[in-house]
Amino acid sequence: AGARALPPGRTGVVLIHDSARPFPDPTVIEATARAAVRHGAAVAAVPMADTVKRAGTGGFVAATVPRAALWQAQTPQAIRRDLLPRWRAALEAGEVTDDVQPLEALGVRVKLVPGTRAAAKITWPEDLAAARKLAAGEPRVGFGWDLHRLVPRRPLVLAGVRFPFPRGLDGHSDADLICHALTDALLGATGGGDIGTRFGVRRSATRNLSSLVFLSTVAREAAACGWRIVNADATLIAEAPKLGSRRTRMIRNLAGALELSPDRVSLKTTTANKTGPIGAGEAMGCLALVTARRETNSA
Repeated sequence: AGARALPPGRTGVVLIHDSARPFPDPTVIEATARAAVRHGAAVAAVPMADTVKRAGTGGFVAATVPRAALWQAQTPQAIRRDLLPRWRAALEAGEVTDDVQPLEALGVRVKLVPGTRAAAKITWPEDLAAARKLAAGEPRVGFGWDLHRLVPRRPLVLAGVRFPFPRGLDGHSDADLICHALTDALLGATGGGDIGTRFGVRRSATRNLSSLVFLSTVAREAAACGWRIVNADATLIAEAPKLGSRRTRMIRNLAGALELSPDRVSLKTTTANKTGPIGAGEAMGCLALVTARRETNSA
């Protein structure tokens, strides 16, 4: 239909691309077009990598086909404009499975142009799953770091869990530095800015607010923009207290905020070996990494 709609002309080429191949390579497109200008028609293709069997009756192998000269046709497929009338006539005369096939039947020599295996055709459900992973690209990793002083008359809240402790972390919100570090890491992975810009101390609405809200808000916004969080890892640096049995609850809180299964959230602790303000028990720090992958539209 597209070829029929073209105005008459004898220069240039027409390239036909299969919409079931969502990852065309610009260099292959260019090479195929140039080959068609020179030879009349061209097709992107890759050599067969698998042994080919010809089926016989009853589902048995009739023969093994030598693959040395076999290529798998891809797209684009290109036809020089001066050959279009002959191509259209041949196309309408018989059933074909390939765009340049009618020209082959007319004796036109079609040039094979090396394609790319990344330009795979989506035919089966597993092809679609693989294409979605390819479209998502490489995962991105964000890093977060937070440090808070320990002060009297403040509750100590870590990963949404309140600890019986003589001092708490100083801050505008509940000062939950594990959530803060993870929030910054998630923002870093998804290009969303930083926690200070999003939930800064000048905002009265965030005063004494649970920092799990920061984390869950950023996670929801990332998901709305097509990001899928792969995993989260945090290391608390503190001399005390020990997490003990509270660790499981802390991980569940973080997983809930990130909308992850708990097995994708890691929470570790270490000390500063009595060095610096953390080692002196005057502060706590947290390091965090979040890995996220951009998903395609599920439609």
